[in-house]
Amino acid sequence: MLIAIRNTSAALGLVALAAGCGGVSQEKYNAALGESDKYKQDAAAQGQRVADCEQKLAAMSVKTQGGEQTSAQLKSDDYKNLSAALAAESAAGLVEIAELAGLVTIRLPERVLFKPGSAVIVKKGKRTLHNVATAIKGVTGRVFYVAGNTDNKPIKTKQFHSNWELSTARAAVVHFFLAEGIDPKTLGAAGYGQYHPLASNETAEGRAKNRRIDIGMGPPPSDLPAMK
Repeated sequence: MLIAIRNTSAALGLVALAAGCGGVSQEKYNAALGESDKYKQDAAAQGQRVADCEQKLAAMSVKTQGGEQTSAQLKSDDYKNLSAALAAESAAGLVEIAELAGLVTIRLPERVLFKPGSAVIVKKGKRTLHNVATAIKGVTGRVFYVAGNTDNKPIKTKQFHSNWELSTARAAVVHFFLAEGIDPKTLGAAGYGQYHPLASNETAEGRAKNRRIDIGMGPPPSDLPAMK
């Protein structure tokens, strides 16, 4: 656009020169005027194109922001619905509903589900998991990833050679959910051992917080962007 303006100035200079010099023919004078008009039109057209582009960018920005707000609202609804469905369990300290960066997680401490060093669900844990299963049945379009987590105290038994095996065996909570009638396509399982602590393992309180089952809610793998 600056080039067009400079060219317009140059053309106007030619017109002025033509007007001031009697030796310039009328034909050249008229040609200079025509060139000046052409540059003015080009500059106006470029300015309009810039304005059109800016308008399109502004419209795209509004559309994108609206989409992000809708997505956030859906995630917030998931959190609200699960919190309402598990309000009694939350109040009793049996579960915790967390939401970080729009991702909802149902967290159950070890003491609710298992005895120390065991992956067998205790009676109280089965009642709690039954209520969790009922709650997540009401959620559609999501997959629930069950993750076992431990503290950093080493374990080496005949059944579990390390915290990896223990956490993975505890993630088999998915089998309980299957028995509750939850679609297996909406379930996943993983064991993270001691490597994703929530608190310091230097205290008994921190270690107790780290021994847990996390049930994270996310989009189905088929909804994720394809790898190129």
